[in-house]
Amino acid sequence: MRNQPQRLRLSQIVICCLAGLLMACGGSPAAALPSTVEVSLKSFGIQSNTAKARAGKVTFSVTNQSSDLVHEMLVVKSDQTPDALPYNTNEGRLSEDQIDSKGEVPELEPSKNGTVSLDLAPGKYLLLCNIATHFKKGMVIPLEVR
Repeated sequence: MRNQPQRLRLSQIVICCLAGLLMACGGSPAAALPSTVEVSLKSFGIQSNTAKARAGKVTFSVTNQSSDLVHEMLVVKSDQTPDALPYNTNEGRLSEDQIDSKGEVPELEPSKNGTVSLDLAPGKYLLLCNIATHFKKGMVIPLEVR
C-alpha cells in the first residue's frame, strides 16, 4: 500500500506532461472543438463564438443584430485571403459561381435568426455576408475546421 501514493503522483505527472504536449502542439484535440458555431451579424461586422470547429456536421446559429440592415451568412471553403476572392465591382459582391460556397443562412431581416447545418471537411473557411457592399465593408471572418 505504500507504493500507491507514488503511483498516483507518477500518473499525475504523466497527465500533466501529456496536457503540456497537447497545448504545445496547437491546443485542444478536434473532438473538444464545438460542432455549433454561434454567429452575430452586425452593421458591417461578423462575430462568432469560436474560430475553430470540429469536422463533420457543423450547425451555424446566426442572429442579425442589426437594427436596420438585412444580412446573410455564407460558409465559403477557401485557402485564400478575403482580398483574393473573385469580387464583382459592378455588383459590389463576390461572384458566387466562382467561390466554393458550402451553404448559407439566406437574408435575415433585422433582429431575426436562422440556422444551417453543413457537413464540413477539415480546412479553412470564411464566414461572410455577400449582400452588395457588405463583404468589402468588413463582413467576413475566418473559420478553421479540424
